[in-house]
Amino acid sequence: EPLLEDVEAIVDHVYPSLSELLDKPFAVFGNCLGAIVMYEAVRRLRADSLRRLRFSARACCFII
Repeated sequence: EPLLEDVEAIVDHVYPSLSELLDKPFAVFGNCLGAIVMYEAVRRLRADSLRRLRFSARACCFII
């Protein structure tokens, strides 16, 4: 598989799988870059869907 080099490309890759799940309750989780990807994927799902989706994001940063 080719390397996915930006968030939009990653969302393009995972979006079809997520959009198939809209008929059931679901939650997404992402940590660090995964949180950014899931945030953008859920934004796209909300824009493309008549179904109301809820979204909660949490971020944590540690400086050592």
